[in-house]
Amino acid sequence: MTRVPLAALLAANVISITGNRLTQLAIPWFVLQTTGSVAKTGLVGFFSLLPFVISSALGGVIVDRLGYRRASIVSDLASGSSVLLVPILYHTVGLPLAALLGLVFAGALLDAPGQTAREAILPDLVERAGTTLERGTSLFDGVSRGANMLGAPLAGALIAVMGPANVLILDAATFSPRRS
Repeated sequence: MTRVPLAALLAANVISITGNRLTQLAIPWFVLQTTGSVAKTGLVGFFSLLPFVISSALGGVIVDRLGYRRASIVSDLASGSSVLLVPILYHTVGLPLAALLGLVFAGALLDAPGQTAREAILPDLVERAGTTLERGTSLFDGVSRGANMLGAPLAGALIAVMGPANVLILDAATFSPRRS
């Protein structure tokens, strides 16, 4: 009986959700700051939500085919790569709006399957930890809601201190296979 895998899953979920909130605020802020266009900012917001809706419907199939752990890792690596490419491309060769929309879409496309995979593995880890499913799901839900609640103000503070491009770099640095 070990609680380490459950604690690792909870920590991974907190990092993932917090990172999603950082990206969710930093990318539109980045667009507004670099283009001055409210319309482009809204378009980027749309392209960050559309893939989540699509992948929520298809996420179970992806998780079934890849397996829980692999789906979570692939999700994080794909999201991290697309987030990191935004400031890298902007500061090097430039970042046309179409490329930014593609990166935003790709980055959000696997978020739902990654979350589904973490939720699906929870019962096994709760059992290995020797605790009840009710306690485990309560912990999972509590840390998830806490990360959602604190992620937005953290993003705002970091954007104010570091700027949106640096927040994206920081967020991308938290993506790794160890995270899942």
